[in-house]
Amino acid sequence: MSNVNIPTTTDWRYMDALERSVWGTAFAMALSLGTAAAAQRADQCVAAIRDAAPERNPPKDPAERAARIGIDIDRDAFGIWYETERRLQHGLSTPWTPLSQEQINEAYVTYAWGRSDFY
Repeated sequence: MSNVNIPTTTDWRYMDALERSVWGTAFAMALSLGTAAAAQRADQCVAAIRDAAPERNPPKDPAERAARIGIDIDRDAFGIWYETERRLQHGLSTPWTPLSQEQINEAYVTYAWGRSDFY
């Protein structure tokens, strides 16, 4: 889906089979409204599914995702990895503003707490 120029706020990579099916169906049914409106309608349908079952929501922050699945990243590598993940998540739609060292440090604290306290 990422190779297609359809404005969507729901990341196709993090949808399971049910969400992809709902998204595709909603998009196809609303296509007469135009691709942007159809994508928005499909995003809303997936959001409704996720609202009904919060455990379906993938964490948006890469540090939280890494902690949740148990990836072990040392402090030195974390900054480079996190900056890269955030740039990929940001996409090309608007200019990228590099993260500050403070933002990276805060993300590392989130990651470290997630690894030790929650998962």
